[in-house]
Amino acid sequence: MVGGRGSPLSQAQTMTIMRALENAHPGLTANFVAIRTSGDNHVLDSPISAESKGVFVKEIEEALISGQIDLAVHSAKDLPYELPEGLMLGPSPERAPSGDLLCSFDHDFDDPEASFERLPKGSTVMTSSVRRKAFLLASRPDLEIKPVRGNVATRLGKARDAKASTIIAAAAASRIAGLDLGRHSIMPFQILPPAPGQGALALEHRAGDDRVAGLLKPLGHQPTTLALTAERALARRLGYGCQIPVAALAICEDGHVTLRVALASPDGRKTHRISFRGPAATESEAFAIGREAAEKLLKDLEAMAQDNPLSALDFTP
Repeated sequence: MVGGRGSPLSQAQTMTIMRALENAHPGLTANFVAIRTSGDNHVLDSPISAESKGVFVKEIEEALISGQIDLAVHSAKDLPYELPEGLMLGPSPERAPSGDLLCSFDHDFDDPEASFERLPKGSTVMTSSVRRKAFLLASRPDLEIKPVRGNVATRLGKARDAKASTIIAAAAASRIAGLDLGRHSIMPFQILPPAPGQGALALEHRAGDDRVAGLLKPLGHQPTTLALTAERALARRLGYGCQIPVAALAICEDGHVTLRVALASPDGRKTHRISFRGPAATESEAFAIGREAAEKLLKDLEAMAQDNPLSALDFTP
């Protein structure tokens, strides 16, 4: 039994994993269990609070612990960095595109490629992500950022109705068929870097379940697994949640992991970026790189605070 949220994106992601399992293990039949989470119960126009970490996974993890399901499939960026006792992550499959898309339905915007730089001054961009809002304003303080809630299709529909623009994950666009993206383009990393784990899937199972662990081995993509390990280690050390504008992307190549990190004040007026690189052939080494990058970032913020005691406060919500 494989569990996930009932949203179109979660179902598409989970079905991809189920098909991969069945292809890797002829004769295996995987069944999907849709689980409604507390995050799905939020009123669509109300924000999810900073205290609500894990609202999209709690009930799924409870089903895993109770034995209702054997495997949980999550969007990695939604998964808290402290797992419940008795649960663990398996290897990650190859990552989808990690960046974001600008999708525009603005009738006054005549750029066919919908490039962010050419959005008309004062344009409305709809997003409830504090990371997206902060980094968008860092490049374009003239923009009007309006909140929007709901699944990917709902947010696109609200932007279309408002004749505005919105931001969605490029991975979602690649996984859900039939989305009306309007005029769209990839957001450059230097303007809008992704959330830790964005585009990657996290496969969670019970610790000690050797059968499931064995079934997952053929699905693993080592570069993605190492990159995700580094990003999660960084975010865990920073105490990252969905209410802090932190971005991170790790690239694994030639036996090394390069971790690029960006932090913004919520209003976008301040940003700070670092890059950290080190050898990583194992998950423990990748974890260490994430921790070291976090320590470097924290030392940078401490130094900034010594120069100006208020400066570090600008990087908290």
